[in-house]
Amino acid sequence: MDKNPDEYHHHMVNSHTEFGKHFEDNKKTDETELQKKLGSIRDLEYVKYHLHRERKKIDEMKSGLHLADSTAGGSKHTVFVDDEEQARSFDPCEYLDTDEALLGRAFNRPKGDQLVTNKIKGAACKADVKAADSLRRTQYKELRKRMHREKELSVVVDKLELKKALAASAGCEVKPKMIKKGKSDKAAVYKWTYIRKR
Repeated sequence: MDKNPDEYHHHMVNSHTEFGKHFEDNKKTDETELQKKLGSIRDLEYVKYHLHRERKKIDEMKSGLHLADSTAGGSKHTVFVDDEEQARSFDPCEYLDTDEALLGRAFNRPKGDQLVTNKIKGAACKADVKAADSLRRTQYKELRKRMHREKELSVVVDKLELKKALAASAGCEVKPKMIKKGKSDKAAVYKWTYIRKR
């Protein structure tokens, strides 16, 4: 039987056979589960509300944790000496009067006499220090999760706003042109041509 060479159906391209049976190919979607759930334009205000709430919570957590562990970089302590002999014999521990383990810190670097006399405030024993450390770790873990969720929600908002703008321009004569295709972490980029009003 002769086939028409011009005949085309999407099933011909989007399927495969295994042991004589036809199976549809699973299309790789550029959306995460959250983006699929909140894919309706009606959900836009709801998603914006949750994004705003998430950002406020992140700001609260950041101010509470102070992000003391993060190295912002760029801050350096430059010490000027008179000659090369002093540069070779320079000892940062002696100059800053602190322990060698604390030299990497740009913040909260106690002096030598403070290390001898002071204890950690609020800690009666090592168990308290461990408990405080585990609490700090769980708070940073929660902060990471919230930041990831905030990023995902902002992508959902971008995609929904794009969908809304495309729906609004559906009746126009000139259609918007796609510049970049969307991904799971970015919305697509479209360009609208400006039509002068008469």
